[in-house]
Amino acid sequence: MTTKTNRRPHPIVAIARATWRQLRTMRTALILLLLIAAGASLGSLFPQRPINPATVSQWIARNRGWAPIAEKLGLFDVFGSWWFMAIYGLLLISLIGCILPRWRAFVRTLRARPRTEGTLSVQPQYRSGTVALTPDAALTGAERVLRSKRFRFVRADGTVAAEKGHLREGGSLLFHTAFLVLLLGMSVGKLFGFTGQVAVIEGERFTDTHIDYDSITEGRYFNEHFRGFQIVLDRFDVQWYPDGVPKTYKSSVRLFDRGKLIESPTIQVNHPLTYRGVRIYQISWGWAPVIKITQHGKVLYEGPTIFLPQQGLWHGVAKVPETTPLQTGLDMSFLPDFERDTNGNVVPGSPQA
Repeated sequence: MTTKTNRRPHPIVAIARATWRQLRTMRTALILLLLIAAGASLGSLFPQRPINPATVSQWIARNRGWAPIAEKLGLFDVFGSWWFMAIYGLLLISLIGCILPRWRAFVRTLRARPRTEGTLSVQPQYRSGTVALTPDAALTGAERVLRSKRFRFVRADGTVAAEKGHLREGGSLLFHTAFLVLLLGMSVGKLFGFTGQVAVIEGERFTDTHIDYDSITEGRYFNEHFRGFQIVLDRFDVQWYPDGVPKTYKSSVRLFDRGKLIESPTIQVNHPLTYRGVRIYQISWGWAPVIKITQHGKVLYEGPTIFLPQQGLWHGVAKVPETTPLQTGLDMSFLPDFERDTNGNVVPGSPQA
């Protein structure tokens, strides 16, 4: 005679099962979501290299002691750092582990017919009473009341079984599923897409090719498939608040593809242009004054030069393309409008100039 005993699982298997049970709880998902929010807040505290590499370089120059630590922690590219991606991946796994069992239970409940419990007295909401009606009339009256209150009911064998509340659970599932789809879409965009920046001067054009971007960050699996369309910046406008703060800025552009004019839209902040899967945002603006350098009546350099904001001023550089023993390079500061302080020094004035 033998006795069958339950074998204990291997310690690694037991740990894996316990980890999975903990990971698929809603509490774990909320903790991971809070960690995502905390990590994202670091992206607003530290300049981000994919968005503004020049500002990152300035921050590193001012904080040389902390810069190596911040660089190793990926604080200049929070959303692409290893720790943020790890939390992001765990959140996706946790949400999938939470949502799929709930969907299975929800569908199973919808398919099942409401049934009458064998012993009503054990229910938390139990009440009994006597009515001066026949059993059939009482059931018909109960059925009429349940129908008016939008219960799902079944009448059979002298009983009426009813239930409701599926819309609440269904709405919760739809919300969490939509959130999961949003996270998955962001993951796909991060892995298979790219983010680029380019400064376009009014009257000039930009082509969607790798070489035309001033800076570009590509996803790990991006296949270098650029669309090759062109955008011509016809006009740029800025509107101001009375205190001199920019209210809005917009770009009137023309979109060409293979030499054919597609449309003439206006790009504004939070209102991007979307074409063939590429979204073009207006994220900043600046100045591009025309610089002209002459020597002995000969024009060495002439053209619009982009100036970037730095410590309240606009800074730009230009290199004179002239083959001489001494090359000429200009490091310039630009003030659209200026004032003088109490010491007589030149300081920035109104940016509306």
